[in-house]
Amino acid sequence: HSFGGWKQSLFGDHAMHGMEGVHFYTKLKTITSRWPKSIQSGPEFVLPTNWMNILVTGCCGFIGFHTCKIFIENTDFKIYGIDDLNSYYDVKLKKSRLKKLKDKNFFFKKLNISDYKSLYNFLKNKKISIIINLAAQAGVRYSIEKPNAYFESNIKGFYNILEVSKIYKISHLIYASTSSVYGDTKNFPTNEKNNT
Repeated sequence: HSFGGWKQSLFGDHAMHGMEGVHFYTKLKTITSRWPKSIQSGPEFVLPTNWMNILVTGCCGFIGFHTCKIFIENTDFKIYGIDDLNSYYDVKLKKSRLKKLKDKNFFFKKLNISDYKSLYNFLKNKKISIIINLAAQAGVRYSIEKPNAYFESNIKGFYNILEVSKIYKISHLIYASTSSVYGDTKNFPTNEKNNT
């Protein structure tokens, strides 16, 4: 389930964040109302209020765009979005999404996560608390034609995210896997609990 990791155990450390938490299920009702009842009635979802700086990679992709949009519309967090705006999907669509994210708390940089030096320099002095890594080369068939694109983004790029997270002492890293990993299962439709 989307955002399922944002439970009290992750962000609700009151020793670290004090009582300045927001109850996620009330602050962002638009999200939680879509969650299954078992999750809605689970532990409190807590986020610190106004100090958080978040980096969203792949911010012009479908999931990245909507993630940024939810933060912009429902919090006062500073959101730093990066995307390389590659042409695998329509660049006009990506730029259109970017225009919709214009806000005083949203800052965009065209950047490829496989470029370690640029990524490292971009994060300098930003005091990022959380990285949400959604940047990746999408698709399966395209990997046969352009395997290097997958290596650069999905392996080298993710490695760079891990390295800068360590160097800048990022407190939380959230990353998406892929909808394209099906494994050896015979059970369809696929389920996130299936072995891959």
